[in-house]
Amino acid sequence: METSLFIETDISKDVEQIAKRREVPVETIYIIAIKEFVQNHKDDDILIALNKVYPKTNSKLEKDIEFAQSSVIGED
Repeated sequence: METSLFIETDISKDVEQIAKRREVPVETIYIIAIKEFVQNHKDDDILIALNKVYPKTNSKLEKDIEFAQSSVIGED
């Protein structure tokens, strides 16, 4: 697939420098960046759904359960 993008001059210069240092094509840097972005945001729908639920629901553990959990995992 071929795509056209407008990349700000400052960013494109940085990408060109990185590509030159790593001795890879500029396109490779953009592909890596897009893959990392997708990987970092692929679970956003889950997070959004959880954030919709938890403001309405008290997710705080009761003190006894919190103490038991912290003592099992070694936290104070």
